[in-house]
Amino acid sequence: MVFGIKEITGCLEDFKPAFYEYCEASRLTSAATLAASSDPLCLSTLHIVSSADELSRFQNCTGCSFVACFSYESVHFDVDSFCRERKLDAAFLASSPSPEEVHACLSSAITESFVLARFSAELLEILFRDGSVQNLVDMSYKYFENPVNVFDAGYQLVAATWDYPNKDVLSEKIFRNRFLDSDDMKVINYQDTFDKVRKSTRPILIQHKKLNSNRIVSNINTRKDIGTLVVIEENQPFQEIDFRMVELLRNSIDMQMNRDNFILHAKGFNYEFFIKDLLDGKFVIKPGKNKRADYIDEKFPDPVYCLVVEPSRSIGALPISFVRNGFESMFSGIITVFYNGHLVIVISGKNKAALTEDDVALVNKFCSINELYCGMSNAFKNMARLPEYYKQALRAIQVGATETGTPGLFVYNNYFLKHIASIFLQKADADVFCCPQMSKLLEYDKNKGKDLAKTLYMYLLHGSTNAAASAMFIHRNTMLYRVGLINELVSIDYNDPMLRQYLILSYEMMSYSMMPNDESQD
Repeated sequence: MVFGIKEITGCLEDFKPAFYEYCEASRLTSAATLAASSDPLCLSTLHIVSSADELSRFQNCTGCSFVACFSYESVHFDVDSFCRERKLDAAFLASSPSPEEVHACLSSAITESFVLARFSAELLEILFRDGSVQNLVDMSYKYFENPVNVFDAGYQLVAATWDYPNKDVLSEKIFRNRFLDSDDMKVINYQDTFDKVRKSTRPILIQHKKLNSNRIVSNINTRKDIGTLVVIEENQPFQEIDFRMVELLRNSIDMQMNRDNFILHAKGFNYEFFIKDLLDGKFVIKPGKNKRADYIDEKFPDPVYCLVVEPSRSIGALPISFVRNGFESMFSGIITVFYNGHLVIVISGKNKAALTEDDVALVNKFCSINELYCGMSNAFKNMARLPEYYKQALRAIQVGATETGTPGLFVYNNYFLKHIASIFLQKADADVFCCPQMSKLLEYDKNKGKDLAKTLYMYLLHGSTNAAASAMFIHRNTMLYRVGLINELVSIDYNDPMLRQYLILSYEMMSYSMMPNDESQD
């Protein structure tokens, strides 16, 4: 947004401005009285002139802008030629106000203008980089400094400033439930608020004694009901600029929702349908022979990760749109698809060079808080192998949920041994495969009520008694005692790498064979 002499019109309306526009001079970023300005005069400053004598300071200037606090007729030389020759943008005020009064008015206007310009630029950046409604809401908080909610047409909460606490009791309840129930709607619909919002093309301020905080409410689309945008006055009082920012935000959300809807329903080649067809085996990429392959590689550069959320495992009801928005707020521009009752999330090198431990911890926290069961595959390169890694992510959930019994993120890399065991056990008996030393320890544990087999397994995995003891939450002396007893019962060459692998796999096979049948089958 450019704030120049044209944009001054509305700001100085009370002073009856007469404009003489010549060159569309530089974009204005500040206002100052000419008496307080030093030479050379700054081109991006709107200079406020108090008398005709001061105009002489523009004699050697080119491209400046000024507001004269006196009438055009009071100047005793040819103002038109003076401004045209020096490419000056000028405004003369008929009511002759004080320069200080004009300065206060314009400083406020110019500052507000550039806040809106920055806000608009950030909204556009999110829209052009394939962002999401949640990304737009997250960014807007730093401008509003108040909670922002987006509801769909059914009053389900699809995006919000989740990371910021709500002081308002009703708002916190809505955040928790993620929708407006009948009681909420009765309070908010005081004096037919919903009907007024639907009919208004501008945001509406809601003030109601039953609401602890005022609200700015606006339809996302002023022509049809696709959802509602709500900003809550909690941290700072509303200002006029907030209403203008709500209009900009709602228009951006409308564009994003329309784009999301197009992707969901449009025919032809788009990534939601492409991924579904790929998972269904309807689309085969043949490198070197399919012209689309190069395009797909550009869209999904390696490394690629497949994450799968199983909503059916969660105890509470949670809108799938909320889950989608949650992942999109963590990793912008990702692809999410609802497939066979699962939410499939594809993260590629375009979104993230590689997932870090912090990224994994962030996803795990989101899943744990919202009681979601999510599996993550290993990283892979060829998008054509997505179906395999989709199954890998599902396997991580199946094994991890059985082992922990709690929701969260289950990374396949932590459960691959159990996956190997499940595949092997479909064709062979675990007892037949089991290493003799491990078999003897398992039998001893069964008869004596001990835990030597697991102790040996943990010791081999961690490589030291201290690390193994810590992982098992036992004292180091207890670990040393158990290892000593193991060495008395069986002979183990700890320097033999093949034997170490055999013992580890044996324990995995035996422990996995004792899982419930529905979890031990591939």
